[in-house]
Amino acid sequence: MMRAWSGIGLVAATSGALGAEPGAGARLLAQGPTAPGIGGMLASLALVVTLILALAWLARRMQNLPRGGRAGLKVVGGLSLGSRERVVILEFEGRRLLVGVAPGQVRLLDAARAPDFADELARVARNEEGETG
Repeated sequence: MMRAWSGIGLVAATSGALGAEPGAGARLLAQGPTAPGIGGMLASLALVVTLILALAWLARRMQNLPRGGRAGLKVVGGLSLGSRERVVILEFEGRRLLVGVAPGQVRLLDAARAPDFADELARVARNEEGETG
């Protein structure tokens, strides 16, 4: 910061030699940076930062929206098996699909009916009755 002021002083001191009014450099140095210029710059910076944050928030919200091609397909879970291989559980039209994914290849490993909440509740109730009885 001190270098900037000394540079302004050097310009102000030499301005008389370059044909400007002799006292103009001293007045420029006494005024310092103008407040409206700094305030406008800070307001612009605040506006840009706010715009970036708003766009980031909007992009994050739009990730959860269903897309046209994936409306009925849902990723239930997945597990990495290596550096480039994964096993993924997909749910599509009431069925769960176990899919192996590798570079350039997707293979169906198993398919089963997705558990229904009522069926799961009945199964748990049967297990609890069997354990107590």
